[in-house]
Formats: sequence, structure tokens, C-alpha cells
Amino acid sequence: MAQCGQWRVLLVEDHAPMRRLIALWLRRSGFIVLEAGHASQAVVVFRRTTRKVHLAIIDVMGTGGLDLAAYIGREHRAIPVLYISGYVDSVAVDAIGWRSPESLLLKPFHEHVLLARVRHLLAAQHSRPQHRTVRPGEERSETPGVRFG
Repeated sequence: MAQCGQWRVLLVEDHAPMRRLIALWLRRSGFIVLEAGHASQAVVVFRRTTRKVHLAIIDVMGTGGLDLAAYIGREHRAIPVLYISGYVDSVAVDAIGWRSPESLLLKPFHEHVLLARVRHLLAAQHSRPQHRTVRPGEERSETPGVRFG
């Protein structure tokens, strides 16, 4: 896996002190952090940045986070999302936790827990095989372990 400084993380959190703290933790660990207070700001960041975002950390409540996650799923499918929330008794949080428990982090959390989860999601994304379309005339290898692209 690449060094942390090569990974760009989009952080979407409406509570400014919490956003600054999480950004500090990530930057201190070498990540490049792009910050937004709301989903609409995050979409602007996506449109303006010329570099790939590798991971999105999205506060589920108060930021338009679920709409943003849907946008990422449509437009930036390869970007994993880490959902954060302080609302334990939420249908949305329950659904995320049931569907993808490794993609949910409940507040309050410690720095080392956040960083471990971020690294886990990036490593999982990085290890997924990249697929490409096979053009006519190209052969597919039947050899196990051989990946295209």
C-alpha cells in the first residue's frame, strides 16, 4: 500500500471543532485532507480537485451525508466511504451498520480507532482487482491469480 501522504481523504463533518480534530489526526498521520462542512461543499471539492480522492469520511446526520454517499456511489464508485455518526438510534445508522459494519464509526471515537479504520478501508480498496474490458482479439488468461489492468 502507498504511503499515507499519497492518500487523499475527503472529510465531511458539519461540526467544525470535530472536523478540525479529525483533520488534525489524519494530517498528523500523513494523509492529505480535503474538508467540507456539508454535502454541497463536498460536491464542489470533487468537481474542483484535479487529483483523485481515495476515501470519503462522511458524517451521516446534519451534512446531507446520505445524499453525498449516493452521489459518490453514482459518480465515483471506486471511493470507499467511512460513515461517522453520534446518533446511535437512527434508522440510517442501523442500516449502514447492518450492511457494512466496517464502514461505520460511532462517535465518540479515539484517534487510533479512526486511523485503523481508514487504513483498513484503503487497504481493502487497494487490494481489489481492477477490471478492464477485453477487446476483440485479446485473450483471457485462465491462470488463477492473473489480473487484467
